[in-house]
Amino acid sequence: MCGISGYIGIKKNFPKIKKIKALLKIMKRRGPDGHGFFVKKSRHMSMLFAHTRLAIIDLKKESNQPFEDEHGVISFNGEIYNYLELRDFCIKKGIKFKTQSDTEVLLKMLNLYGEQAITHLDGMWSFSYYNKIKKRVILSRDRFGEKPLYYIKNKDNLIFGSNISYLNFLSEKKIILDKQKVSDFLLLGFKSLGLNQNTIFKNIKTLRPGSTISINLNKKLKMRIRGFFSVKFKLTFKHSYNEAVGILREKILNVFSTRFRSDVPLASLLSGGLDSSSILSVARRSNIKLRCYSIRSKLKEYNEDSYIKTNIKFSKFDHEFINIPRKNNFKTLKNIVKYQSYPLSTPQAFATALLCKKIKSDGYKVLLSGTGGDEFFAGYYHHYLAYLYSIQGNKNFKQIHNLWKSKISKHIRSRGMKSFENFKKNVENRLSTTSTNQHEDHELKKYVNRRINLQTTKKHSNDFYFNMILQDVRQNSLIHQLDLVDSIPMFYSIEGRSPFLSSDIFDFLTTLPREYFFNKGRPKSLLRDALQDYIPKSISNNLKKVGFYISFKEIFSNKEKKNLYKMITNSSLLNSILNMKEVKKLMMKKKMKHSEAKFLFSASNMAILGGMYDY
Repeated sequence: MCGISGYIGIKKNFPKIKKIKALLKIMKRRGPDGHGFFVKKSRHMSMLFAHTRLAIIDLKKESNQPFEDEHGVISFNGEIYNYLELRDFCIKKGIKFKTQSDTEVLLKMLNLYGEQAITHLDGMWSFSYYNKIKKRVILSRDRFGEKPLYYIKNKDNLIFGSNISYLNFLSEKKIILDKQKVSDFLLLGFKSLGLNQNTIFKNIKTLRPGSTISINLNKKLKMRIRGFFSVKFKLTFKHSYNEAVGILREKILNVFSTRFRSDVPLASLLSGGLDSSSILSVARRSNIKLRCYSIRSKLKEYNEDSYIKTNIKFSKFDHEFINIPRKNNFKTLKNIVKYQSYPLSTPQAFATALLCKKIKSDGYKVLLSGTGGDEFFAGYYHHYLAYLYSIQGNKNFKQIHNLWKSKISKHIRSRGMKSFENFKKNVENRLSTTSTNQHEDHELKKYVNRRINLQTTKKHSNDFYFNMILQDVRQNSLIHQLDLVDSIPMFYSIEGRSPFLSSDIFDFLTTLPREYFFNKGRPKSLLRDALQDYIPKSISNNLKKVGFYISFKEIFSNKEKKNLYKMITNSSLLNSILNMKEVKKLMMKKKMKHSEAKFLFSASNMAILGGMYDY
């Protein structure tokens, strides 16, 4: 896990050595263990690869980057989990290695196969690669978007990096906030950020997950963007539910074993839910040692202490609860937002920061989380409602609907989602202009003066349920979650890993009928049954979804809230977007709705950014 940045373009704007060294200092949080840069200057196009390293695999300095051999150069952020298997493959082809790193394996594969090498990779990555023989550059981002890659492209140059702050430092032009995108974010939340390549900054784009940029350095700066990972439900599995569960179990065990590969100790986030419990269960079965960390919420509806304690007693792993401090949280928020030049989209992100601060102080550099489990296995309440919507008219609809009403809906706090009838009405009212949020945006309209830019999410399937799952994987929920899994841990020089995110697991799931995801009316039934022998039954059988959450009022003390509110009301950016009269009324409320608290948290983030950038 590392920081990468670079420049490809004409000599006139090429950064000076002094600026490159200053850039490496900015990048140090993502890679405190080593740094370096590669420069290639030519008559047509000049090139810079800058890199800072967080050493996880092969800790020796010989594995520092950019890594170079006679055929190519690579600057790489991430982990190639199947690097041992690919290394053996290369050795059989006569390739010799100087290190034990996954970086060198990736370089050799790219030297051999170019872009086609990506189809052999199992891992998370963003990288820049230069082929010395063909004079070509490849930039790539992994299938699900675990590792970020931002870029600015104009006529004469391309600037790229893991953080927007790196682009801001390298760019000759001012980076400007996009007021429309900021407005959409304040009203619609995190789901507004993953709909396309646009960011909250004008001219800054993010490379879509599962895509590559190819550049021929023998010509003018002309790049080709191509996707290498398509998503659709194939529905080709013709065997029983129990057979599917057995196959899935073996895939999970095999995939997780590669995600535990590390030359440094592993830590894990732990809630009372099924996903983080699955990681613990497989680690315990595989004799992998973990230290676990949990945030402790004081709110009864979000407290999972009893389930967490059950998990720890069962697994016998070391564990620590982290209480939410009552001071310096506002300062911490400002430091994170300023460093990454991007908002923390939810209070949950800040909870992750509190955990990572402790994990860093304990000396851990790798952090596992259950991210992706809900998206892959249909774990959200709206997935269940989408399933009901898809099976209307089927003979088993009434039975599943009754199970929903008796076992699931009672746990839901949002009035807009407690009833299938309300959900159906909401869906049918929005089919022509699909909003990114199903039940909260209407509550916030009075706070935002600008009209939102409603965008239709891409349609992946004619089946409503399958389409929602794929939208959550490719555009809505997962992309947001992965931004947090990368950016927050990396602020503390920690690598975030999400063991569920495997194309082997996901591709298998896309062959299964939708009924398998809700066997006997249970959400996430495939995962529950696949690991039922490894997880405490009280957790495996629990159908209530609590979620990883801390409230706005838990984060900030009264004194900090006053400072925060002052910053919001004094922000010229927010005054140009928000109905500040209504916002001030909201600040005076003793009890806020869930959506209103999230809105104020988002506004806090944008007030910080508004003080840093023009708009």
